[in-house]
Amino acid sequence: MLWLILLCSCQSETRQSEDLYSFYEVLQEDALDFGYEQGNWSEDYGDAAAFGPTYYVYSGQELQSNQYLRIAEEAAGYNLSVVQQAVDDTTWMIDNMEEVFMAIQGLIEYTGVIPNSQAAESMEALIAKLDVMLQLSGDYIEVSVGEFASNLYGPTSITAGFVVIHLQYAKYIDIESGNLERAQEIVDTIDGVAWNDNHYRFGRDVDKLYLYPNATMMIVLNRMYLLTGEQRYLDRAELIFQGIQGLYNESMQLYFSPYSQEPEGAQTDEYSTLSSQNYLVLGLLLTYENTGNPVYLEEALSLLRRVRELLYDEAEGKLVHHWIDGRPANHDDKSFFCSGCNLQVLYILWYLKAHLNIDLTQE
Repeated sequence: MLWLILLCSCQSETRQSEDLYSFYEVLQEDALDFGYEQGNWSEDYGDAAAFGPTYYVYSGQELQSNQYLRIAEEAAGYNLSVVQQAVDDTTWMIDNMEEVFMAIQGLIEYTGVIPNSQAAESMEALIAKLDVMLQLSGDYIEVSVGEFASNLYGPTSITAGFVVIHLQYAKYIDIESGNLERAQEIVDTIDGVAWNDNHYRFGRDVDKLYLYPNATMMIVLNRMYLLTGEQRYLDRAELIFQGIQGLYNESMQLYFSPYSQEPEGAQTDEYSTLSSQNYLVLGLLLTYENTGNPVYLEEALSLLRRVRELLYDEAEGKLVHHWIDGRPANHDDKSFFCSGCNLQVLYILWYLKAHLNIDLTQE
């Protein structure tokens, strides 16, 4: 009888932990054990700089957690040092472009919550410097820039990253700064170079369907719609969703991520990265927010549930980097863990719960 009671208790706990809110709580605890020192996360591939300070400042204010707010402040301070170094040293900026991109994005959103005139000035200087680089490339980056290898993420994705910085600055810091108008110009160039009926090409002459350029452009187009009110941007974001359905893998119930399939050694198309699903989820949530169409919300929630089921390693206390050939990533793979991607999931779950008012206990 005691065995039966214990079994029922365990089964009850398992059922309770299956909702996304319980997972959110677990991941919050896990994240405090990630490698971190004075505002800088290790094992993050650069992207913790974007999602660490933003998650912790929002959640810290919501929970009135001094610990979370301290982490956010430290991370923002670290990001400011990255931005200032990039302004002062062009060679260093190019060699560390991915971290620079992520640092300024995280700092922009943090500064939108906790205003800082020094940070705003430094970010304006860096945006101007980045924009010169972009203009010299004809508003479409087709060369490798430090860690931002054009043959990995693709020219469309990288160029979209420049647009996101302009749009985030316009949204969170100064709508009158001219960044929105500059973003419109770059998007027009991307459209002319890479739009292909119902999706964006990886690059100018690459017709194979890729997820990353389309997920990032969904984010861009939704931001454009939010800031301009022009319906054409939202219509195109919705069209992208139809265009990427050829990447949906029924076996994984995730979207195939071709961009790093070969580098990671995948032998089949049953390959998907946490990062790519995260960016797609963000695009879907913005599309849901702008349209009110529950299809986009349900797709985002479905992906999050599947990410939890396939990629969460309970023993390690983390979501692993990818799903490959019928299994989650392990320590023998080239990539195993990205703390930044885990922080991005925390940001997404916070956004769902606090910004979109979705009851995660029912999901």
